Parts: sequence; C-alpha cells; structure tokens
Amino acid sequence: MKKEKIGFGKSVVLTVVSQVLMIGLAYLLMLWFMRRSIWELLFPRGSWGEICLSGMGLALAAALVMGGAYRVFHPLRRSVAPVLSSIREEFTLSGLLFMGIVSALGEEMLFRGVLQPLVGLFLSSLIFGLLHTGGKSSLWGYGLAAFSIGLAFAYIYQVTGELLITIIAHGLYNGLIILALFAGCFDGWSLPE
Repeated sequence: MKKEKIGFGKSVVLTVVSQVLMIGLAYLLMLWFMRRSIWELLFPRGSWGEICLSGMGLALAAALVMGGAYRVFHPLRRSVAPVLSSIREEFTLSGLLFMGIVSALGEEMLFRGVLQPLVGLFLSSLIFGLLHTGGKSSLWGYGLAAFSIGLAFAYIYQVTGELLITIIAHGLYNGLIILALFAGCFDGWSLPE
C-alpha cells in the first residue's frame, strides 16, 4: 500500500505549530537577553527595494553555489540524496513550498536575530546546521550545507543589520531548491561507483 503524501493542509498545521514555537522562543530570548522588541528586529532601516533585491541575489547565489557543490562533491551528494528523495516522496509540492518559505521567518529570527548576537556568527550557524541533521550522523552533508548557508546568511546579517534580507533569501532559497527537486533537476545525478 502506497503511503499518502503530506499535503498542503497538514503542511500548514506542521508549519504553523513549529513557527509559533520558534518565533515564541525567539521572542522570549529577545526580551530576556537583548531587551529588544520583535518589531525592532524585523522592520528594515534600509529601503524595501534594496532589501528585496539583496535577498533575491543572496538566494540565487546560495542556490547556485550549493547546486554546484552537490554536483561536484560526491560524498556530499551521497549524504543529501536520501533527504531529497524522502522529501519528494513524503510531501506534495504545494505543502513543501509553504513549509519551506514560511519556515524561513522563524529560523532567521531565532538563529540570526537572537542567537547570533548572543553566541556569535560561527556558533549560531553551527547550531543551525546541526539541527538540520535531525540528530542523524548519516545526514552530515545536509547539516554541512545548512551550516554553510547559515554562515553566509549570518555574515550578511552582521554586515547589513537587516534581518529581512536573510528572511527573504532563506525563503526564496528553500523555494528554489524545492522547485528544482520537483522539476526533476536532481534526478540525473547518478553517482559514480
């Protein structure tokens, strides 16, 4: 019997619950340690146009670099291939797009907006990468990819002070990778023996 895919409705519930928890944790940590409001963190100081273009450029650069790394570095591909395969089998495109784009808000608020000022650029990115492995050592490549992208996002946030750039970049990056996955862009990547 074929397992039913997690559709849009279930994806919305999973995403809303996880984001409420993540944003709630970020908010509490901000109030406790940083004495800042969520609005100070999210509302940009620069122009909306510059922020949107910067986020789009960062997303495209991250997708191109990671796509190239997956293509060339076979051990990374071996680690990530099972994740990509299971994602495509378990979720519908609409459900996964919703989760991928919306999750960027909570993750960026927590890891870049709150943890980065508290523990630093490197450690917040390392925690981000480790959490993306789900505690499975076999997913080291997925964690390494998340760490690398997290490090790039952390650097951009540190230089610009604009969390909205990384939120936009993260959401668009997730969306690009998900669309590429469902379009079959990773299907022809057979591994040499």
